[in-house]
Amino acid sequence: MFWKLLLFQTNNFSFSQSNYSKVKELNLSHNEFSEIGGEILGPAIATNETLEVLDLSWNHIRRKGAISICRGLAENIGIKILNISWNGLANEGALAMAEALKFNSNLIELDLSNNRITNEGAILLSKGLEINDTLKLIKLGLNPITAAGAHALLLALRANTNSALIDLDLTDIMVNKDFQDLLKEIQELRPEFKVFYKGAFGAFKKKEKERPDPLKMLRDYIDKNNMRVWDLFKAYDKDKSMSVSKEEFKKGISSSGIRMTESQVDELMHTLDKDGDGEIDFRLVGQRLTNHN
Repeated sequence: MFWKLLLFQTNNFSFSQSNYSKVKELNLSHNEFSEIGGEILGPAIATNETLEVLDLSWNHIRRKGAISICRGLAENIGIKILNISWNGLANEGALAMAEALKFNSNLIELDLSNNRITNEGAILLSKGLEINDTLKLIKLGLNPITAAGAHALLLALRANTNSALIDLDLTDIMVNKDFQDLLKEIQELRPEFKVFYKGAFGAFKKKEKERPDPLKMLRDYIDKNNMRVWDLFKAYDKDKSMSVSKEEFKKGISSSGIRMTESQVDELMHTLDKDGDGEIDFRLVGQRLTNHN
């Protein structure tokens, strides 16, 4: 609570004051810093050179306060980990953070979870990710970002061949097939790159065409060519045995131009070979074709 009161009592607060010049990690989370608090913190962040970890989560930082902090981050040369989750940066804060990422060359981890950042903000933020070459982890989960915003982030990372990003945390955000395809493309070049997300929706597999019924294909062929079943199978019966072997049947189907796969021919043979002796008695085939629905 001391930190909260101190910030509101002076507009000249600085992390570089003698009492705090050696502080490397500072936790200011779960206070009530709002817009004014952020405006005060911004210049302090800009001038500090020793702080490496700063936690501003669970406050009420927004609007001008958020912009001030981001501007301070752009000038800061020491902070490596910044947690500003559970605030209210929104899209204008995302824009300011994008500008900070263009200039900051020290930040390694950034947590922007639950900051009311929408797709618009994600697109704005992606402009900073296109340029930044030091950030390794960014958390954007629990924001109202959809698959479109998530896709924009990946596009930026694909465009930035110097990006150091390894982890993109999109906890509770749904993606789609376009996102997954692009992610796969990026991971082919950067296998270490990982994305965490809630799930995916959309068509991920082309619907397989309905497999034609080979018995119906045979019946349609006979009808189309105005043939009798007897005539067709008699042509297949090369040894005049009144039955057709599996080999004769396969050759006959092929020579007739009926476009069946080998598995379809096997299925048809199994259907017509009622007693399972490996021969089709074509005297009985007509009845089976007639009874087939």
